[in-house]
Amino acid sequence: MNRTHRFKRKALPVEEAQKRILSRITIMNTEVISLVDSIGRRLAEPIYATNHIPAFPRAGMDGYAIRCAGIEKATPAEPLTYRIVGDIAAGSAPTMKLNKGEAVRIMTGASVPEGANAVVMFEQTQEYEQNEQAFVQVKHNVGQGQNIAQVGEEIQEGQIIIESGRIIQPGQMALLSTFGYHRVKVFTQPKVGIFATGTELLPIDEPLQPGKIRNSNSYMIQALVEASGAIPFLYGIIPDNKEQAKALLEEAFQEMDIVITTGGVSVGDYDIMAEIIREQGEEMLFNRVSMRPGSPTSAAVIHNKLLFGLSGNPGACFVGFELFVKPAIRAMLGAKEALPAVMEAFLATDYDKGSPHVRYERGKLWIEKGLVKVKSIGVTKSSHMLSIQDADCLLTIPSGKLGAAKGDLIQVIPLQYDVT
Repeated sequence: MNRTHRFKRKALPVEEAQKRILSRITIMNTEVISLVDSIGRRLAEPIYATNHIPAFPRAGMDGYAIRCAGIEKATPAEPLTYRIVGDIAAGSAPTMKLNKGEAVRIMTGASVPEGANAVVMFEQTQEYEQNEQAFVQVKHNVGQGQNIAQVGEEIQEGQIIIESGRIIQPGQMALLSTFGYHRVKVFTQPKVGIFATGTELLPIDEPLQPGKIRNSNSYMIQALVEASGAIPFLYGIIPDNKEQAKALLEEAFQEMDIVITTGGVSVGDYDIMAEIIREQGEEMLFNRVSMRPGSPTSAAVIHNKLLFGLSGNPGACFVGFELFVKPAIRAMLGAKEALPAVMEAFLATDYDKGSPHVRYERGKLWIEKGLVKVKSIGVTKSSHMLSIQDADCLLTIPSGKLGAAKGDLIQVIPLQYDVT
């Protein structure tokens, strides 16, 4: 076989490669699950407020509910006096109607009684008793609406409170439970099959052998898939036999929504993946990307499902997942913004390694004197692994001979993983 023809490649910009992937996305089906099981899942429909918030006029603090006309002036020397006619605790429904000159003690969050139109905090009052009747003196000006949250002031009934495609996090759980959503419609999680390729690989429970390494990439990808909201399935190491490999891949494509292979995508690899894809006559989206590390990252379509070929170098494999696989998963789950978020930060140290392609280096973000700063924690070879565990971002070094200088404002992709 003509090896040059087999690995004929045309490098695409990262943005074009991402565009091609997203153009082939099929959004997942939906399912209805219990709210208690929904944390981390993506909503498949917008959520509407089922009632006003507040649903009743609500006291904004502990104090006295009174009825006043406009703004009523008062001072410690000339206070306003009201007769206390009751108490209202939070959670109780008042039945009284307040008349002019009357007041009720009221707690924060309690329903303001009919007739009351202001709440005065305890600190601005003085209570006393006369002839076995309790009175309260108000020592500061008071106006209508003071310290009362009106019906619907915060949220109107029928208002969209959570957009479709949002991840259910603690804040969303609070809203869903507030409005009585004990079951929610979410997108079904994509199933992602993970293969490793390479005759040098060993299962992780086997002792090392000369010339061999353990299959670590599969487990890193497993964790990344799960953190992205999908369900990972480990298929193990693809055998160095084309027919067996074809059978395994065919099985995976019958069961999975996405298939990922790691290793065997570089021109120098002794791999059968390119042969299998070509023989099955499927669409190759790209087999080279203008970036470092991970330029031989590939993507294809088989049975209308995405196949990703990621580098065998752990660092390049990590970058390839973040830039290409994760956006695909997010799009399948209905995310409004599937591509990685990008921010800017000041480079804290010189980066003098030039490259004909844009580089994505593992980095660390922090804030110093009000400025967002970033530094590379990677090393000169993408296969070096130690920095992967500490990276909280990918910093972008533009293509060119000079790299980037300390103080340059560069683009950064935050990673949504807690690394401390």
